Amino acid sequence: HDTLDLAIAEMRNIVRGMAGKSLPLSQLLAELRAECMARCESAGIEMEWPLPAEPAADDPLLDYRLYRHVTSILRELVSNLIRHAGATRASIDLRVDEQYLRCRLSDNGQGFDGSLRRADGNGMENMRRRAAAMNATLVFAPRPDGTLAELEVPLQAFMQTGTQHD
Repeated sequence: HDTLDLAIAEMRNIVRGMAGKSLPLSQLLAELRAECMARCESAGIEMEWPLPAEPAADDPLLDYRLYRHVTSILRELVSNLIRHAGATRASIDLRVDEQYLRCRLSDNGQGFDGSLRRADGNGMENMRRRAAAMNATLVFAPRPDGTLAELEVPLQAFMQTGTQHD
């Protein structure tokens, strides 16, 4: 089910990109939250991700590139959590201010410092490449009780001006 859900979500992303539509930040966050919560639940991982506050009246529109990169990085982080961490609990704290989108994903798994490279995958390299394309930072910090992954994305270069599109 997880693979099918991801494929459907990916098709939506492709169509959105081909249409050239910008996406309100609040919609991106709501879609990511729903997807990540469902994936973790189906994997038996208790996910804590508080509901976002109501969108601001000036809910910014995001360029498709930012939407695509952020979505792909968070999907890969959650995939790695499910496949490799051995975690039973995780939390995502996602905050936005005028300058940055800041995401912290922590878990109670076996710990990971981000330096290892798996022979059977390109996930870490793809996340690093996407972060670099956005001038973002992505760091991993192993802890005694799991891992903390932090993504910090400067928003200004990718924000669209004007009103929201349907």
